[in-house]
Amino acid sequence: MACAAQEQVKATLTSSDCVKCHSKAPADIAANGMAHKTNVTCQDCHVGHPPTVKKIIPACSQCHEGKPHFSLSGCLSCHSNPHTPKVIKFGNNVTDPCLTCHTPQIEKLRKNKSKHSALACSFCHNVHGKIPDCTSAISRTPRKWCRPIARSVTRPICRWS
Repeated sequence: MACAAQEQVKATLTSSDCVKCHSKAPADIAANGMAHKTNVTCQDCHVGHPPTVKKIIPACSQCHEGKPHFSLSGCLSCHSNPHTPKVIKFGNNVTDPCLTCHTPQIEKLRKNKSKHSALACSFCHNVHGKIPDCTSAISRTPRKWCRPIARSVTRPICRWS
């Protein structure tokens, strides 16, 4: 009878249990975890533990919903570490994810055709939020986007030409 009672009681893991074996994820969350640091526990994302649960890596859409950006697939192509969600590293040809939030900028680029229009966003913006000097004035004409390479140069020379 004692054996049957033991089978019915399942161990419940807490975040303090997780850190005993998994030190990197909690350290990443402590450094750059954003809301994961204060509002989310390990168990909010990871339901169970092997060997009793096979798939412990959740889909991001399990919690993140309500914005066009959250319906994109391949989250880990930009968010390489889900424990540091705002540390974003782009691949070489990233544009589609940018379109979900930065539509006014894309519309201006399409309206004012230039060599920039043919480039992926990540060509210049390889870090999220980075605004390179040569593109700081998106609303200006493409010629004015270019900046002099040296003070001795009297007309702007675009490094894309």
